[in-house]
Amino acid sequence: MVKDNSLGLIYISISLALLYLGLTWYSGSVVFLQVGAVYIAVVFGTSAFIDKEQKLNFIKIVGFFLFVYSAFAIITHYLFIDQPLQNYFVNVDSYGFLSDALSLSKLSLGDLWHVAFTDFQYSGSPLFYGWIGTLQKIIGLDRFHSLLFQKLNVAFLGSFIPGIVYLLCKRITVDKKAFKAAFVYGFFSFVFIYSVALMRDVHMALIYGIALYIITGDNYSLKNYVILVVLGLLAYYIRMENGLFFLAFIGIWLYKSESRNKMLLAAGSVTAIAGVVFALGGIDTIYQMAFSTIERYSERGIERAGQGSLGVQLMRLPVPINYIGATAFGQIGPFPFWVVFREGLAAVKNIFYLPEAIAGLFWFSIWMRIIRRPKQAMEFYRQYKYLVLTVILYLVVVSIAQPGARRLMAVYPIIFMAYVYISNNMLKAKELLINISVYGLLLVVYFFLKG
Repeated sequence: MVKDNSLGLIYISISLALLYLGLTWYSGSVVFLQVGAVYIAVVFGTSAFIDKEQKLNFIKIVGFFLFVYSAFAIITHYLFIDQPLQNYFVNVDSYGFLSDALSLSKLSLGDLWHVAFTDFQYSGSPLFYGWIGTLQKIIGLDRFHSLLFQKLNVAFLGSFIPGIVYLLCKRITVDKKAFKAAFVYGFFSFVFIYSVALMRDVHMALIYGIALYIITGDNYSLKNYVILVVLGLLAYYIRMENGLFFLAFIGIWLYKSESRNKMLLAAGSVTAIAGVVFALGGIDTIYQMAFSTIERYSERGIERAGQGSLGVQLMRLPVPINYIGATAFGQIGPFPFWVVFREGLAAVKNIFYLPEAIAGLFWFSIWMRIIRRPKQAMEFYRQYKYLVLTVILYLVVVSIAQPGARRLMAVYPIIFMAYVYISNNMLKAKELLINISVYGLLLVVYFFLKG
């Protein structure tokens, strides 16, 4: 097994080297070769934090998806982007982020970070803006290749998520099954499509993924507590709402901890939270910020989906039916799966949106297994009760504002864990037939309501 893994790592390393060499030759910039070397070094460097028996498989998974996501990002960039500040693939916000990065990069590094953390324009995600602005300043590429570079950085971060899924699944199944589950998640989940665009959601998914791995373990050391706090701060400064919700993860860890320093850590956490609340202007200010964010996301969702969309109609139902409906709709989206394909776009280009459509169908299958196997699902729930409840709360709260997979996928690894826990077989023939039948029935209901 070790020999096979070592050989696999050699193949992956060679493939990555050739990918970055080819991009360097084609773009005429050695920056891509340099950053490729950094990415590969970091992937191997993370092995120092992984248990010995899981180390090789983890690096193999991360390295493989670094190649896949990077290659897909490069291909789609050259295919879809002519004007970096006008064109986009998957995420319409990409060129807006690039524009901000370009503006910030004109400042000195000190001023760049000062503006990112003090200017209201960047107040919702100061760390993210400071980071992309710094990358832009360091590389000094033209707009076209700058956007590609920023996308490759997201692909690099996204490639770690299947690796974390492997570590999570190792908690509930044998190594071989966990390894297979990681590849299934890496290919068929929303991480694939969203790791090839410039957005914050992959950053959040990675931060939450690491936190979920720590919380599902039984190591309540001070080191892990500090890591959770640092992750929470990173989440807060990348997207405030996610950072505030992250407090629930820290709370779960403290509740489960049997450390003698438990009460001291809890008191310190409460004091720190009180300090943050005071610094932000009090509870009323935070509530107004959160409410305005939800309202903004809701308005944006309505604008993009259209007044007649099913998601918008569900939110107009009485409370709490609207919340339940919006959450359920968020878990089967994009629905119908073909809405991901763009009208007026050539068929050859629309093929590259297939991963998003497949991810929607895959996630529908995830929930179908969980719903159809309540006994096994309850066993998983009893094992990770507080974390499951927190994940469900996250799905409901986020779905109220914008029931899109890019926001929700941060907690998806736990749901996928339940899927693997119920059965090690990724997809059975009988299960597939039932899923297709139910999906078809939902389509009939959808067209009836729409008509």
